[in-house]
Amino acid sequence: MSYNRFQYWVRGPRHKKLGVKYSIQMQIENGDFEYPNDVKNDLIKQRKSLEKRTKEYWVTSKSKGITDESIRENIDQAFKKARVSIMKVQEELVQEEYKRLEEFKQASFRSNYPFLDSDVKQMIWDNLIEICLKERRSDDKINNTSAFYIEYNNRIEKYGMEDNLNKVKKVLETTV
Repeated sequence: MSYNRFQYWVRGPRHKKLGVKYSIQMQIENGDFEYPNDVKNDLIKQRKSLEKRTKEYWVTSKSKGITDESIRENIDQAFKKARVSIMKVQEELVQEEYKRLEEFKQASFRSNYPFLDSDVKQMIWDNLIEICLKERRSDDKINNTSAFYIEYNNRIEKYGMEDNLNKVKKVLETTV
């Protein structure tokens, strides 16, 4: 099955998102920021299919007495289109992951402490992403958006409380 990024439109949209007017918790529960499993499943199917066809080609060619080097060259030429298709799916996954995280970040920025400086929010976001990326396995994705949002919210609240406490201390020092 060769990859066609428009094939999902035939069945309708992948997922109906709630939109900006809903709270971020409702969007998370609806799965608005989750990873697109249909594209990932397509990638897995294509890899298995390519591997199966390559093995079949190898066995058939070996039985005909063709040399290993010649078989490798023929496989490279014969299955070039399938490999390119797999690369396109991988690119699509990377784009979807970036888009998903960016939408999640913007929703998080809107919902938490609107008065807080966006640079501070970005710093906390980047720090948390870095921690998650260090802890994850290489084949894993940052899929648990609810847990991530809760941790991000806790860090924003902690920073907001510390910031307010510092402001109160400054006001008290200047009045005394």
